[in-house]
Amino acid sequence: RAWAALADSYSITCMYWNASEEDFAGADAASMKALELSPGLAEAHVSRGLYHFACRETRDAIGEFETAQSLSRELFEAHYFYARVRFQRGELDQAAALFEEAERIRPDDFQTPILLRQIYRALGREEDAKAAARRGLERACQHLDLYPDDTRALNLGCGGHVEAGDKETAMQWAERSLAIDGNNPDTLYNLACCYALMDEPDNAMDCLEKACLRGTSIADWAENDSDLESLRNDPRFQALMKSLKNHHSAS
Repeated sequence: RAWAALADSYSITCMYWNASEEDFAGADAASMKALELSPGLAEAHVSRGLYHFACRETRDAIGEFETAQSLSRELFEAHYFYARVRFQRGELDQAAALFEEAERIRPDDFQTPILLRQIYRALGREEDAKAAARRGLERACQHLDLYPDDTRALNLGCGGHVEAGDKETAMQWAERSLAIDGNNPDTLYNLACCYALMDEPDNAMDCLEKACLRGTSIADWAENDSDLESLRNDPRFQALMKSLKNHHSAS
């Protein structure tokens, strides 16, 4: 499990912060070590799946996540990260089902319902989107009572406030999150989504351009993210996506 956790750290670093050869090599070696030591451990297969996901090898990632699910139906990460793969492939119905299962396993998690919110909205399931936003926002608030500087809860919670029609509080949370960790690509990307939902295109693009300077996953997620719909015809957005696609094609 320690090797698997180390591999996860390397892979997530590659996906969002620093896609370096050293970090990819670390994710590869640590995930293989976890599988070598315990081939029947679901967490080891999740870690190997995350490595393939970071490398944009989605078929291999899917195989590992499905193996992990067969080994442990109650492992949150097997469903959560598999859902993210399906989402990035544009397979929204499958992504929704996987996020729903992840939420069932970990009912206090604030991430899954807020991510479900945007999928439901893209699928035209408006009432489900509102209900998911309420669940996620309630849990994010509870989490922030214990961990007030957790920017993941703040910037995802912004989306819940926007869904609830509370733009003023959403802006306050966005500013608070940027003040705490304004160079974090995860913070920047999620706040770009919130600004786009609030019809603040310049703020949205400023955040998105900074977020996309690092990592391998942001562009793929952005392609299917309904929160960014208002930016699709923005020349800055189109230029950014073209640049990222060209970069990925060349790498």
